[in-house]
Amino acid sequence: RRWREEHPTLRPVQVRTCGAVNAPVAYGLIRPVILLPENTNWTDEDQLTYILTHEYVHIRRFDAAVKLLLAGALCVHWFNPVVWVMYVLANRDMELSCDERWWGSSAAEANPGWTTCWRCWLWRNSAAA
Repeated sequence: RRWREEHPTLRPVQVRTCGAVNAPVAYGLIRPVILLPENTNWTDEDQLTYILTHEYVHIRRFDAAVKLLLAGALCVHWFNPVVWVMYVLANRDMELSCDERWWGSSAAEANPGWTTCWRCWLWRNSAAA
């Protein structure tokens, strides 16, 4: 509730839980929803703040509309490997951009350990790819 008050939007954002997802997801253009896994740790406020802020940035930037456009381009040009590369890189850039937005916030400055941990995780996973 406190997080919602600190992050106002013209479109009300709902936060829901679902057992069918393994990671947080933001969806919806008109009525956005942040969907969290049922096993979310509700006691870790720092982690919840990061997750909600990350998904909030997706909602504020209308990333769902961008992903629809990218999927449309992929449907039309499914045979073109350059469009596949564009699709993968654009999705990765959207995720990193949301993380970068959080890293520049006061929440990241207040919790440098979480930021360092997240950057190490990103580095390991990008190095493996």
